Amino acid sequence: MRTAPAIFGRTPGARPAVVGGLINGVAIGTPLLVGAASGEPAAGALTCIGAYIAAFTNEGGQRWSRTTGLVMASIVNTAAFAVGAVAPRLFPLDVAVFAALVFIASMGAVFGATVARCGTMPPTAFLSGVYLTEHESVAASVLLFAVGGLWYAVATMALTPAPRLRSLMATIGAAYSKVAVSVADETKGLTTNRSQVETALRAADNAVLVLAGPGGDDAVARVARTLVDGAAGLVDSIATLRSAGQPDPAIAQEYRALGESLQARLDTIAAELTGGKCRVPRPSDLALDDFIHACNRMRQAAIDGDAGYSRATVVGQLRRRMLAISAAVDSASAQVEGLSGRPNLRLPGPGASQGAKFTMHGLRSTMRLTSTTYRHALRATVITAGLLALVTIAHLPHGEWAALAALRVLRPQYGATSQRAWQRVIGNVVGGTCAAVAIAWIQSPTALAALLFVIITVGFALRPVNYAFWVLFGTPLILLIGDFTDPGNWHAAVGRIAMTMVGTTAAVIGYFLLLPDWDINRLPGQLARAAATTADYLDAVLVLVADPTPENRTAVDAARGTATASLRGAEETLAQARNEPGRARIVSAATVLNELSTITSRLAALTSLPADRSSPIPHLDQYRQHAVAAIRNSPGPSDAVPDAVAVETAVDGMGQYLHDLHVQRETELRAQPEADTPLRAAVRENQPVIEELGHIAETIALLANAVTADGSRGIR
Repeated sequence: MRTAPAIFGRTPGARPAVVGGLINGVAIGTPLLVGAASGEPAAGALTCIGAYIAAFTNEGGQRWSRTTGLVMASIVNTAAFAVGAVAPRLFPLDVAVFAALVFIASMGAVFGATVARCGTMPPTAFLSGVYLTEHESVAASVLLFAVGGLWYAVATMALTPAPRLRSLMATIGAAYSKVAVSVADETKGLTTNRSQVETALRAADNAVLVLAGPGGDDAVARVARTLVDGAAGLVDSIATLRSAGQPDPAIAQEYRALGESLQARLDTIAAELTGGKCRVPRPSDLALDDFIHACNRMRQAAIDGDAGYSRATVVGQLRRRMLAISAAVDSASAQVEGLSGRPNLRLPGPGASQGAKFTMHGLRSTMRLTSTTYRHALRATVITAGLLALVTIAHLPHGEWAALAALRVLRPQYGATSQRAWQRVIGNVVGGTCAAVAIAWIQSPTALAALLFVIITVGFALRPVNYAFWVLFGTPLILLIGDFTDPGNWHAAVGRIAMTMVGTTAAVIGYFLLLPDWDINRLPGQLARAAATTADYLDAVLVLVADPTPENRTAVDAARGTATASLRGAEETLAQARNEPGRARIVSAATVLNELSTITSRLAALTSLPADRSSPIPHLDQYRQHAVAAIRNSPGPSDAVPDAVAVETAVDGMGQYLHDLHVQRETELRAQPEADTPLRAAVRENQPVIEELGHIAETIALLANAVTADGSRGIR
């Protein structure tokens, strides 16, 4: 049941996956139907294969750039198919050409954007040309293959709706809906499902990446980035409400009413992001006024001696937090109002960013054994070409399927390779068996064509969900296409399944034997980079706290982006390392990454606080010096504990400063109850910042003590 939303739900910048499946069903399956109806099933099958191979080069995106890319990929694939078709079927030559194509494909973007788009399709097309054509029909076969690829480009151009910004903004709106629930739960004393909020924020962050990418809208992306960061800051600000304990009985009713009002305001923001211009009146701020009046009554009671100063202080602290949250909601609302007329536009047509270009310098710098890309290219080339040579020498029927299976399974990371291997095994056993049964029972090419249309539609709809689903439907798809001209011959399907199993096994074993490249070895460097960029982010934020200028705000935005990207890369590497044999016990890496992520979230909350600073915060320089050093040294062999202790000392000094402020303020409050004095401004401006710095210091202490079981630092 969890698959249904992925198929029918909208993904950022795209239509539901089922729509993509239907479009591919038409674009790939139509040649088969035409061939069956016209009595030329062989021509229909060959044209279908051209379209099928082109489908794997469809990267989506804006209509014209997508179509142009598909046409270029079709030309490249047709050229590879033609080389295979005209080759003299000379054993060493075929293997050499195939090896060269695999090497180029595995190097990917090093050879340019077109090669990266085509992926492993040129070597696939080459083998198709070798084994699917006869010498007397080479020209016709190449023409039909080319027509299939070009037909796919034209069909998808005509059938695929252009992506709209609205679906991207709706993803961000969904995050604000979760934040709305969070603030209501927190003010009512209920437990919020934090994981759901974090999932929604990650989806919103991905939507921003789409907006900022090729075919997106930079102006909207900048505002969307601010909105997503604002939502993350709100989540952390809302979480700090609980640290103040239960609201004072004197303000509890107004506090909860304000929570409901904030929820309504956030829901309005979510509705505007999802649907465009505001369709309902904005909620009033009467609840905020009532809450402030209730807090003022408590303050007056402290002035009159009817309530203790400590009680009034806690109420004042809660008031400042709620005002900061309300101000952040107002800021988000203003940002959304400026977007209300824009997200209905389609993604812009011209001006797609230039892809990677091939340079000799880039090629030379990549062709080193320390390069993951180069090691993967060598590994894939040797394994697949070796398989093709072996099955050719042994004259194994359908032996080329072993080489193609290994090519599909092999990935630069062992975790991804092993995962694809078992998914392909399961998909081949189940899907291949079903295909063999269908081939044996269905004798009509027209009926097979109709069945293939259904399989293509379902397979391409499920392809984005899970590779195992794709193999489950992709295996019978290619088997049925291959036997489209010879219905009833199920023996060929069984032979292809067997060769696929051979290729999958060879891919996994070959990874161990040939230049294995373990993510566990890269993880320390990734962690060090993530820690360094997080430290730079903290440093930039503390500079902004001390001196809130536009230039420092710009520096914070740049540092945040770099830190977020480094953390995401380290998390991906950790996930791959967990799948490696004998590497399941990665003791401290997950803890380090978790604490670094917590710090970045806290920093987002810190930067969401008002930037006014009428008086400096003492010990801030000491905090900055040691906090940055503690984070930077946390993943490596250096001991970060002394710096973490120094950070705690700085926080203690800040706490004493706040205590002294409150002692002075208690006396001043009775003498000047209404005046906005420097003491009052200092409490208002600096206390929320110091509280956030205290939370960050607690996380730094956990990070500094993230050690392995034997007391050493780093990863074991």
